[in-house]
Amino acid sequence: MLNSDKNKIDNLWSSFWSGGISNPIIVIEQITFLLFIKGLDDKELLAERKAKRIGRKHTSTFPDENLRWSKLKQLPSDELYEVMLNKVFPFIRNIGKDVLLGKFMKDANLMIQKASLLHEAVQVIDTLNLDNKDTNGDLYEYLLSKLSTAGVNGQFRTPRHIINLMVKLTDPKIDDTICDPAAGTAGFLVGAAEHILKKYTNPDNIFIDEEGIVHDKLGDLLTTEQLSHYNTNMFYGSDFDTTMIRIAAMNLILHGIENPNMIYADSLSSNYDESEKYSLVLANPPFTGSIDKSDINASLKKVLITEKTELLFVAQILRILELGGRCAVIVPEGVLTEASKKPGEKLRKLLVNENQLEAVISMPHTIFKPYASVSTSILIFKKGGQTKKVWMYSMENDGFSKDAQKTPIDQNDIPDILEQWDLIKNGTYNPLSGKHRIVSKEEIKQNNYELITRYYLNTVELNNEYEDVQLSDICEIFKGTIPASTKSEGEFPFVTTAEEFKYCKNYHVENEAVCIPLVSSTGHGHASIKRLHYVEGKFSAATIMAVLTVKDKTIVSTRYLYYFLQNFKDDLLVPLMKGSANVSLSLGKIGQVRIPLPKLNEQENMIKKFVENEKRISELKKEMNLRENMKLKLSEDFREEFLKTPVEINRD
Repeated sequence: MLNSDKNKIDNLWSSFWSGGISNPIIVIEQITFLLFIKGLDDKELLAERKAKRIGRKHTSTFPDENLRWSKLKQLPSDELYEVMLNKVFPFIRNIGKDVLLGKFMKDANLMIQKASLLHEAVQVIDTLNLDNKDTNGDLYEYLLSKLSTAGVNGQFRTPRHIINLMVKLTDPKIDDTICDPAAGTAGFLVGAAEHILKKYTNPDNIFIDEEGIVHDKLGDLLTTEQLSHYNTNMFYGSDFDTTMIRIAAMNLILHGIENPNMIYADSLSSNYDESEKYSLVLANPPFTGSIDKSDINASLKKVLITEKTELLFVAQILRILELGGRCAVIVPEGVLTEASKKPGEKLRKLLVNENQLEAVISMPHTIFKPYASVSTSILIFKKGGQTKKVWMYSMENDGFSKDAQKTPIDQNDIPDILEQWDLIKNGTYNPLSGKHRIVSKEEIKQNNYELITRYYLNTVELNNEYEDVQLSDICEIFKGTIPASTKSEGEFPFVTTAEEFKYCKNYHVENEAVCIPLVSSTGHGHASIKRLHYVEGKFSAATIMAVLTVKDKTIVSTRYLYYFLQNFKDDLLVPLMKGSANVSLSLGKIGQVRIPLPKLNEQENMIKKFVENEKRISELKKEMNLRENMKLKLSEDFREEFLKTPVEINRD
């Protein structure tokens, strides 16, 4: 795509916004309508030339020649607006199912209110390079990328590099029938289509044109029969938003797919009756929300009793796949863990015991910024059979910064993911501790079928020289009792996640204790614990803190417990945290943690150096405060030496 065309799109986008249309979905929809109108005329011109060449009579699609793009673009702005509003849009709403994209235009409306803006949009679109599927597909993709910088109402696209990763992992082939049951802008279908064309392109025919565009998706190795399948029966998608259906259909057509099979339907509802039809599903279904129980497809109710859409979509994917069909789907962390308790566990057991779960790839919680900070993973599975082993990978970087700007960076795990996947397929794979490994079905069963990668990757092998014990056996474990937002006042220490204690009027514990945060220290979507606290005497703790008190201090030193858990928190505690957005740690999981237990005198020897060091740090802090006060006093004395009237120095 030429930079000049990008600039035109940028300028037109700005004009829409300044013209009062700030919803990016509506902007793209209106441009889609204009592209459709232009496309009708382009198709008409080709048909006329063909008819003339072969000497046949041609019947025009247009009831009035003045409705054609070639005529419209010549009109002054006010007349153009009137013709578009009163003639062109009624025409495209009733154009019928047999015309390219026409079946998706039945409720098309002109939302542009200003004649000058409509005229500008027509002139800009007329100058865009729409001569071939490579450039016009890229142009529309660039237009859709605007959703990534101006998302609204939860409408945003799966990042293109994540789509490409999932497509490459599933490696679509020309005999596949591919579906996305939550298609949105059809990014997955476009990605699969481009992968197919590139896969079936003769390397000798790849070329770079005079504008520097690489043409490597020619599909010239496809037979006539294969090309027919590609254009008519290969790609299917559904969405419950008619606007998104239109945009998706246009996206596919501009990428060269002649007959996109887009369905206006909620794929979880009773009126969606697809089953065992597709060999490949690629999807990023809605993360949150519920569906009316009465409208859930009856076949899904037989599998899961839940209203959670993120669970129902995975069950629906299993239903629409043919036996042996494969899938790559993005799911929130809730699907991998407790998600609605029994329904979530039932779904995971279904994936592991009655199907072939192949991989779980966790992604950074920043993947979908700036719209959401949420923990997600890619599941890869095949329908049927059963799971023997699952590859788990922790993607820490995707090649973009973790802030809302998403600036490209050098750190990128995606090439390594693809390389390791190939090594697994070739039988030459080697795991990397803490990063990726193959997990057995038995290990998954032992973890109650939970599939969070950090449960399996962030493991630490402790020295077996010491007997290990479970925390619930040696500690009383309970939650704090006071909300963390409580104002600090009173005489008793009040422990929260902050480094410094607050104070409160009452105490609820009188003991030595270790306090562990139950919520992530870095906010939405990311599991982390910044610090633990050791506290003694009379104190209270916030409700977001777990309090551990030792049952028998002749066996366990509370300080040893604190230093051990503080030093191994990232290995033993953080991997147990759960949640897609609000990541938390449960008391039950803390109780299951096992730690080595040396004899009491050994524990005391181990912590002695820590205690001495902390004491020394405290002394140095006091010394620093004294020195700061001395510095202020010296400054005051120095000034008084030279001033007639001494001025008091503010010591705050």
